[in-house]
Amino acid sequence: MPKDKLNKSVGELREQLEASEEINGQSREELEALAGRVETMLQQADLHWEQSLVDSLEKELIVYEEKHPVISKIIHDMLATLSGMGV
Repeated sequence: MPKDKLNKSVGELREQLEASEEINGQSREELEALAGRVETMLQQADLHWEQSLVDSLEKELIVYEEKHPVISKIIHDMLATLSGMGV
């Protein structure tokens, strides 16, 4: 079920990106790219996760922690799920 949870988090992140007018173009593109990378990883049969993806998610968590708590929580949930998967 971790895959389902990650898919749900990606959907929630995209919903927040669409709804938020506070996130500028470059930040929006970076978060959208991360969401796409997570989706790509989920589609792979072997679920080989890139450490750089986890590092990028951790970086974005720090960036959005104060200004966008909902986005921060979604990213935190994604990281927690990945951690539970042993990534």
